[in-house]
Amino acid sequence: MKLTHQFAITVLIASCAASFVSAQTTVVDFEDVGTLLSGDSAYRGEDLAGGFSSGPVDFINRYNPTFDSWNGAAYSNRTSWSAGGASGFDEFLFGNETVVADGTGSGVGAGGSDTWGVFFGFAPNEARFDIDAGYRLQSLQLNNTRTTAYILENGNSSADPFGPGDLFEVIFNSISVDIVNGMEQVTVLASSDPFVLANGTSFVSDWTTFDLEGTAVENASTIGLEFRSTDVGPFGINTPTFLAVDNLALVAVPEPTTFVFVLFGGLGAILRRSKR
Repeated sequence: MKLTHQFAITVLIASCAASFVSAQTTVVDFEDVGTLLSGDSAYRGEDLAGGFSSGPVDFINRYNPTFDSWNGAAYSNRTSWSAGGASGFDEFLFGNETVVADGTGSGVGAGGSDTWGVFFGFAPNEARFDIDAGYRLQSLQLNNTRTTAYILENGNSSADPFGPGDLFEVIFNSISVDIVNGMEQVTVLASSDPFVLANGTSFVSDWTTFDLEGTAVENASTIGLEFRSTDVGPFGINTPTFLAVDNLALVAVPEPTTFVFVLFGGLGAILRRSKR
């Protein structure tokens, strides 16, 4: 085989590899589901659908109509927020929990967008989401909710205000979920480093990118959230475990057969030319 053909094959392999490494990025920004919201509001699972999808991600939701409560995931465009209520506590949890912190009051989505997601899970991996086959999670943007930020600063009847030495953080787990004897069984396969939401009196109050690329979690098909806090009581964490999320960056992962077809198709063309 001529040197020029050897060079052409080398270039072909390198080009194929580069094209697959730099696969197209899809950003889940919740704007598609945000069009379903009316006015200043949030979707918290009131339709009992059990969840919702935005782009190639399926978000789990569990809503309890008796107590108007939910866990898992919601989405929101709500910016109105006010402290108070008859108990000084109820309004934090029933409605205001989907508003984003911005350091001074009510925020908006990452980059000033209209819609964002909210996670809530009291138990580990109660809040979780599934990623469609063919994608891996590269990064996502996180923020405290206004409710959590307020209680971190001021406390309430259940939670103490944060001070020196206190820590509130979230970990993203790669999990598998199985049903054993009618009961859900969650197995943690890998975990990310913690994302710190509050350290002492310093609280996250702006959208911050959390990079998962290169970690053991980036290739997970199901991801669960685990919150940790230094403020715990007899029933677990006292700190409100709400988390605002936006702009999940997903990278398309081509199937190996696609790479093989492209590569051998190019090789065939080069070999045919070499015989002329």
